[in-house]
Amino acid sequence: MNQVKQKTYYKLKKFNSSCFQQHNILIFDLRRYMIGANSRLGIGLSKCENLTDLTINLQNCQFKTNGTQKLCDGIQKCSKLTQLNIDLCRNSLRNDGAQILGTGLKNVINLTTLSIDLTHNQIGEQGIRNLGTELGQYQNLKRLTLILEQNYAGDQGIYDFSLAISNNKNLEGLKLNLIKNNLGDKGVSGLAICLKNCVKLQDISLQLQYNQIGDKGFQDLASSLKESTNIQYLTLELYQNKQICSNSIQILGQYLQNLSNIKGLLINLAWIYTAASGIEYLINGLSNCQALEQLQLILCRNQICFQNSSIINSVFENLKNLKKLTLQLSENNLMVKGSYNLSQSLKNCLNLEYLQIGLEYNNIQDEGVNCLCQIFESCLNLKTVILQLQNNQISDRGISYLSSSFNNCKDLATLKIFLSSNILTSQGIVILIQALQKCLNLKDLTLKFGFNNINNQELPQIGRELMKFQKLLKLALWFRQSQFQLDQESILIRRAKKSVRLISFNLCF
Repeated sequence: MNQVKQKTYYKLKKFNSSCFQQHNILIFDLRRYMIGANSRLGIGLSKCENLTDLTINLQNCQFKTNGTQKLCDGIQKCSKLTQLNIDLCRNSLRNDGAQILGTGLKNVINLTTLSIDLTHNQIGEQGIRNLGTELGQYQNLKRLTLILEQNYAGDQGIYDFSLAISNNKNLEGLKLNLIKNNLGDKGVSGLAICLKNCVKLQDISLQLQYNQIGDKGFQDLASSLKESTNIQYLTLELYQNKQICSNSIQILGQYLQNLSNIKGLLINLAWIYTAASGIEYLINGLSNCQALEQLQLILCRNQICFQNSSIINSVFENLKNLKKLTLQLSENNLMVKGSYNLSQSLKNCLNLEYLQIGLEYNNIQDEGVNCLCQIFESCLNLKTVILQLQNNQISDRGISYLSSSFNNCKDLATLKIFLSSNILTSQGIVILIQALQKCLNLKDLTLKFGFNNINNQELPQIGRELMKFQKLLKLALWFRQSQFQLDQESILIRRAKKSVRLISFNLCF
């Protein structure tokens, strides 16, 4: 049996002198070289008869239209190619360059996976329209990734593009990055049509941040999920689309109930100020998604209060398969009551292995921290915990609550706690570190204490406690803006480095 051969090149000279017929998998990382339009890369690739998998990174290489044409001329002769990844970020490509990409790769008839990164180019409506027309003819394509961040595709361009690629009936995975493209309701409605027509889709990722999407487009997009029962992984990122109202968020929640087979879900609705009253319906819609294993909800600055948090309680009880959970709820004024409601729901997620909770600027105070402790006392399978608790008026009392809550997490290997800008003292930090020494499998620890009331004279004691970790491999400490004397800092550093197995140590004063 022939062994599959993979090779990575950082210089074209070595590739051009290689035996082309021996290449099966090729990776080019040419970001550091301004190879320009006269590159012989395409000529060399045209001779790689046995190539099946090709990755080319040409970021900021001044490739432009002529270089793109030569590259495509070479690639289209690789008749066995099934997977292609091209990164053409920052290459001053215009409309004609986008069309050349679509036309030039069309003859690679065995292509099933295609990824193109066109970030920071100058592609407009006509360019994206023509690219879509060509891509719509790739009938064997199963997975398509297109990154168009910060171009000029526009509303009509995205609409026409979406309709064109909806002809790819065999698509199983579609990932589109359309950040900052002047996208509005019409363009998103086109995306909705595409999702409805591509009935085999299982993996969808739409990054639509920083556009002008309103209720009409959002509701069309939400309704496209009604018949999408095959979806297993879904990403919807709509950060900073401030024209979306609560009623639209509610409709999305209703349609999420149909995704009974979904395993991974990410929804980013941060900074959509009018969404607060719709959030509870959105979360309630997850109650039928009982196959969920990974969930990320990014709901920062949505004016959520404790009433909205209480709706979570019954939902998470149904998510028995949930293993990885990220909740970003910063700047929502949850306070103690919201923290309580959150803990009452999450403590039922008994199979959680990864948990990240972002509660910055929520005024949860010490009693709110005490509420959160119930999660760690119940979820005994946790391996990774990330707590973002900056700016919450937490004192040593809150830290004392937190300190003992991890004792039952026997498998905890990674712990990151961010406590900057609270009212902690050195004593609270020592108490926390002493308690964490009982987490015998802890290997990666990050603690951030910047902008607290830390006593300079207590640093050696903190260092002394850090020496006692038996299995710690990575340690990161953050004391920024604390006024420490240099000699005390040195003692802390020396002692922390004496931790038995430490291989990575980062310290910021």
